[in-house]
Amino acid sequence: MRGSKGMTTLEVLLITPFVLWFTLAGVMLVHLFVAQTVAASAAREAARALAVYHDGALARNKAREVIAGTLPVTNSNGQSSQVINSPPPPPGSGGGQLAISGSPAPVKNYPGPFDPVTDVMLYDDGIHATAIVTYHAENLCPGLPALIQPGASPWSKWIDIPARAVFKREFTN
Repeated sequence: MRGSKGMTTLEVLLITPFVLWFTLAGVMLVHLFVAQTVAASAAREAARALAVYHDGALARNKAREVIAGTLPVTNSNGQSSQVINSPPPPPGSGGGQLAISGSPAPVKNYPGPFDPVTDVMLYDDGIHATAIVTYHAENLCPGLPALIQPGASPWSKWIDIPARAVFKREFTN
């Protein structure tokens, strides 16, 4: 018993980084789950506003309101009412979905976690109104982005959380 003091210290020193990483990864995964849920709600509200009112600025404001109620957002003074008048990209094309690629993803440097002007893509093809909302969660756990998004750098500062919603466009007389 007398000589095991150094061995116990060594075991604690070897195990502590793993315990800390798994604890931090657990906290980050809960945060990512909440962000995914909120981004999906924001996409639904933006698509609904676009389908009913046909106003891109209103749709972006609705998405910002939903996200700002729970998660931090970037203070942006810019307004955009841009709506792309074409069908949205298919779900598997990377527009709003996680996709596996053969090359590593470029390092992304965002000014903040959410900016409605750049992170809300609105599509209106005359029949359907589609909103793709992307939230950028700040990463606190090294290696986690590579586990969640294939091709991402393990040292990436942001984890992208996309959500998509489609509503049938309402016509007004």
